[in-house]
Amino acid sequence: MDFENQAPDPGMEKKRTPELKREKMESQPGYLLRSGGEIASQIVEEKGVTFDLYRANEDQLSSNVIDMISDTLEEAKRPQAQEGEQKDLDAKNDVAIAYLDSITGFHDKGATVDSNSFDKTQRGRGLFKLKRGSGDASRETYWNTLVYPFNTTATRDFAREMLDNKIVVLLGGGRSRLGEEMKECNINPRMIVNIDPFVKDVEEGADPVISMSASDEGLVDRLYEQGIDRVDEIWAEYYVPAYSERPEDIAKLFDNIDKLLVSGGSARIWPAMVKGSEDDPVSQQRKLALIEALKTIASTQKYEILPYEASGRPGFILHKKK
Repeated sequence: MDFENQAPDPGMEKKRTPELKREKMESQPGYLLRSGGEIASQIVEEKGVTFDLYRANEDQLSSNVIDMISDTLEEAKRPQAQEGEQKDLDAKNDVAIAYLDSITGFHDKGATVDSNSFDKTQRGRGLFKLKRGSGDASRETYWNTLVYPFNTTATRDFAREMLDNKIVVLLGGGRSRLGEEMKECNINPRMIVNIDPFVKDVEEGADPVISMSASDEGLVDRLYEQGIDRVDEIWAEYYVPAYSERPEDIAKLFDNIDKLLVSGGSARIWPAMVKGSEDDPVSQQRKLALIEALKTIASTQKYEILPYEASGRPGFILHKKK
């Protein structure tokens, strides 16, 4: 879904009223991606292609769009009526993997190898709050790149229901303070854990850190020791595989995700990129490792693979079936 570059149809005379009902066998993450794309198209029709919906405040959106967002989130709360045939899901996953193979790009920034290089990267992304300043993205939040493009009152209410009493694991969260921000929004997760090997001095008020890589062999056992045997949400932004040197680390990342993620949970990875450049054979091996890892995940017949686009870059969600 290209949230930013869908041009309005000049021949349209009336306001577009997209079909936003949730389909019978549609998962919540899949529905949020589809409906979010529909609403983004509506915003483009109203505001034009130059309007940046990722920075938009609620008072910049029309009442029509705000109502659509609210209605969509009510639909998203409804339980999934039933699961589809496995053969249909297998076919959809095959298409999703082929698509990700075609659009996965390369991240040619230098490797984060120690705490000094880490401090030059994005250090603390917000849930809803846009962070500005050195090392901080000016338009990207966890919410609008991993879950849903919009930040409104209805969105924050939905986030509360989605995340209350849940365990959220950040992969490479830097100096994240999501717990503080969630508290301000009256969101009460059971636990937030940040898996990051480069955070050596955890600041007061920051989310708890386990100083390991998400691709470490002992990660699952370490989390078990912390009393975490299953997690509801796994969020990764610009981490493995975007900074992985070794292709085998990418495979191990997905193995760890599968072992940790509870049935009905989601792993959200953005952007879909690997370290290196297109003309580098090792970088191509990293990309192949990512695609093969997705094929392995699909072969378990436990996952729905959902590609999408946010803030101009591709990402994907691994939704573990209930």
